[in-house]
Amino acid sequence: MRTAKYDPEKAVSETFAGLKNFQRATVERVDELFRNGQRHVLVADEVGLGKTLVAKGVIVKTAQCRAREKDDLFKVVYICSNQNIARQNIQKLKINENTRVDKISDTRLSMQHLTVTEQENDAAVLAGFIQLIPLTPVTSFHVNSGRGDVNERALMFLILKELPLFSRHLPVFEQLMKEPPPTGHVLQRNQFCDTTEQEVTG
Repeated sequence: MRTAKYDPEKAVSETFAGLKNFQRATVERVDELFRNGQRHVLVADEVGLGKTLVAKGVIVKTAQCRAREKDDLFKVVYICSNQNIARQNIQKLKINENTRVDKISDTRLSMQHLTVTEQENDAAVLAGFIQLIPLTPVTSFHVNSGRGDVNERALMFLILKELPLFSRHLPVFEQLMKEPPPTGHVLQRNQFCDTTEQEVTG
């Protein structure tokens, strides 16, 4: 089934029809600021006044501008404190059924560029024009003892293997990039990491 091409004028009309007067006024003001060179705008309202709906209005107005500039795709990064809130709000930001919403589970910053690049030539994504990309900083920037998921380890390995410093240590890194030992073998895992660090730096 062919995806209907995004209609920016229709999207603005339908989205604005669902906004209250003060929300429409906020969207228009933000749009005016953007068009006059403002790069950052903070909308500060009380809880329950519809900031998410205002954001949706800003998205369609900005998308309208980008469509007139003949852009192929309009990407919107939605930054949210955690995945639960992202799940609640991301659907409210969808303009229509053709708007591409990346999976909430794919919110790791380390993998976003791969996902976005893969979709830049996707006919369905291009027809929908607007792509919503959720990002949860806690998932991306919270440093702990974890080693990331298998896709992140694979990406790290592909990057490291191209560096001359690491090329002679490929067998060690191949082992390091595999799933870590069971939780009960923490000492074994730590010893392995220490040995690997000495091997690489020494």
